[in-house]
Amino acid sequence: RVTKPYTPFPPPQPLSKIDKELESGEYFAKEAERRQKKSEKHQVKLDKNTEVSLQRKKEKREKEFIPPIEKQSNLKQKPTTTIDDTSKLIKNVKKKLKRLQAD
Repeated sequence: RVTKPYTPFPPPQPLSKIDKELESGEYFAKEAERRQKKSEKHQVKLDKNTEVSLQRKKEKREKEFIPPIEKQSNLKQKPTTTIDDTSKLIKNVKKKLKRLQAD
């Protein structure tokens, strides 16, 4: 375990709201200017939030239109008929027709 060196002084205190305003020059600004800056910051934040929410809604709508992935069945598909199979089928049909005509 590493020990830190002992310092008898506490850490510096963070700046207060008034100190921050004095540094930025806002403390001496007129009340109307302060309100205007505050409202501009608020408006920028709202615009950003609306863009994000619109983007989320758009993604959600687009997600609904994506077709589901179809699972392939494990059943084997029947092979397609070849020329030999079709010729056999034609012969069988002709034989059955001859039998029916003979009866």
